[in-house]
Amino acid sequence: MDRVVEPAGSGLNHMLACHLSDGGYLMCGTDLNNGNFKLVRLSANGTPLWGKQMPTSVLGQGIYSISTMGQLANGDLYFMANVYGMGMWAARVLARLDADGNIVWLRGLDFGSVVGDDYWLRSARVMETATGELMVNVPATQNPVIAKLTAAGDAIWAKSVTSTEDTVYNKHPTFDMVPTDDGGVIVCGKARDWPYVMRMDGNGAVISSRTYYAVTDYTHLRAMELLSNGDLLLAGMNDGAGMMMRLASDGSIQWQKQFNTTGFTGMEALGNDSFMLSTEYGDIVRVDADGNVANAFNGYTDNTQAWLYCFSGADGYVHMAGSVYDNITWDQKNYITRVVPDAPPECVFVGLAVTTTDEPAVVGNTGVITMVASDEPMTVAPLYWQFDPTFWNSEVLCGFPESVGTVDGLPVVVTPTLLLSGEPLQVQCGEATMLMADWYAANGAWVNGIGIAGPNAVLSTTGFAAGLYTLRLSAGGTVVHSARVAVQ
Repeated sequence: MDRVVEPAGSGLNHMLACHLSDGGYLMCGTDLNNGNFKLVRLSANGTPLWGKQMPTSVLGQGIYSISTMGQLANGDLYFMANVYGMGMWAARVLARLDADGNIVWLRGLDFGSVVGDDYWLRSARVMETATGELMVNVPATQNPVIAKLTAAGDAIWAKSVTSTEDTVYNKHPTFDMVPTDDGGVIVCGKARDWPYVMRMDGNGAVISSRTYYAVTDYTHLRAMELLSNGDLLLAGMNDGAGMMMRLASDGSIQWQKQFNTTGFTGMEALGNDSFMLSTEYGDIVRVDADGNVANAFNGYTDNTQAWLYCFSGADGYVHMAGSVYDNITWDQKNYITRVVPDAPPECVFVGLAVTTTDEPAVVGNTGVITMVASDEPMTVAPLYWQFDPTFWNSEVLCGFPESVGTVDGLPVVVTPTLLLSGEPLQVQCGEATMLMADWYAANGAWVNGIGIAGPNAVLSTTGFAAGLYTLRLSAGGTVVHSARVAVQ
């Protein structure tokens, strides 16, 4: 799926997107021409289903930037944004909408000592507990807040995060938050210039917190994944370069690696021990849970420059959104795409050589406890703003097919698409489905074919000469998926 998605006659600033349970997407941002906040729901192939806008004239306030957005267990949608005007300077608005974009409730969130915008775009989080409450991360520069609200948007508690050691600069923003099985959360960020990780229970009490002074003089941990064995995989920046750390469940550093890229700002799990990292300058790097690089791509071609971020790894695809600029005219396009991990759109990405450097000196370091959470005044006020309908355009940018093949309603996934001759190829498809797998050379000549059965099948490449192939999968004579496969 490959789409330019724009409100009629304009573009978006601070654009954000999320993946939905039906395979579609939600996008929103601020209109560059008039400052209006706009929201659109897309189908799985990028077709707009409905559009909404909230004019800045409402009560003299305007939504300046979107902080986070997503979908709740019952299908409702949510977004949190920064609002300016009428005494709500840098206040947060949290919205819950139904699947059609109708407002369920709007809340203005006011935290007594929190000032300023989000420290880093897209670092805010809203997560739903198993019992339906909402955990909210507000990543302010000073006194970031972790808050808990009811499903109806009412306040339960709020805790501001401070550091007992950074009393001069007082900078300790939160960059990412993941839920834990006990109803609590794990938070990562930086205390002054050092990375920290903190665990809180469902009542906001700090269970443990560690600051890792040993890793460098200036490090941010901006994204993390909680692995099935309890380890934490973290990505961020180390003195401006990309870096990763893996922490054991006791908080000790298992390894740390530095990458010859700019700093990482996002990480999404693709499944099968695979993760996609994105940088603040539009590069993407795929790694395994040990930080080994599988491939990397630069978001800069002769014709375009992309500022995309990865926002989901659902179904083994890389889901990305952001802005693409024409290098000649500097025309900006709001862009959203879904691709297999080894084949991002060629009109936007080119291959990138990435090397890593191990930092063995920090292995085994467990940090020191420095982070504390204090009760924070939180006022939650109902808002009565309204959305107006708006029209959206959607068109292909790179010429991708408009849909991804499915069998029995499930997407077909082929991985990897770059491999050595003799290495196996994995095919995921509908349950108990028979497929025909046909290989074609770059010149279109048929190479061979074999029948396979779902839901998971393995294809051999033994005896394949190095080159580019097309793998075509068909069910009952109908092609359901094709993938380009490079054999080295």
